[in-house]
Amino acid sequence: MFAAADVHYPPSGGARAALVLASDATFSTTVSEKTAFVKHVAPYQPGEFYRRELPPLRAVLASVDDFDLLIIDGYVTLDPDGKPGLGAYAHAEFGVPVIGVAKTRFAPAVHAIPVLRGNATRPLYVTSAGIPPADAAELVRTMTGKYRLPDALRRVDNLARGHQTRNSLPFSYLFDEQAPESYRDLQIAESSDFTATPGEGWADGDCVETHNDGASAPTFLPG
Repeated sequence: MFAAADVHYPPSGGARAALVLASDATFSTTVSEKTAFVKHVAPYQPGEFYRRELPPLRAVLASVDDFDLLIIDGYVTLDPDGKPGLGAYAHAEFGVPVIGVAKTRFAPAVHAIPVLRGNATRPLYVTSAGIPPADAAELVRTMTGKYRLPDALRRVDNLARGHQTRNSLPFSYLFDEQAPESYRDLQIAESSDFTATPGEGWADGDCVETHNDGASAPTFLPG
């Protein structure tokens, strides 16, 4: 199973993470989509973006038993010396290869591999952990979609911004705020044919999750 994830921060607060799962590395066949909303997120701190982004990623990946690769929007490493970015922390957290696909250039990341897709004149910037950078760049180049951004990443961006799919099934998760920070007891307030287990390091707050399993590949508009 191959995963692509993104996180969006609505003006009203909190964070919505989105996930697309596919049966192949090019994401030609989508098998599941889901989102998770975390009510309370850490404030933005320069150089520590992972503290804000990891809890929503944990929430949306909580019910995924096994996946072989995670693709994120952003950088894995921030400079040639390996200064960790969000993707490096995700690699350590989830124990799978991680590919970072950034839409904008980050000046210190001169090691990022530029990838041109379709008829785009602006490249994507690819970094990775657990997979050779050249292989990661080639995978991004061949991912499904004829536009600059692969379809899977366009889709998770839309989902994270709140554009839900049809026939979504709502799930509400309540995190026990009295539990130790290192171990939040995940309590399922509402569920439907779904089982989740407690996880470590959950952020305080409510997490509302929706699923759309067995989704067919969506249609995307240019952009």
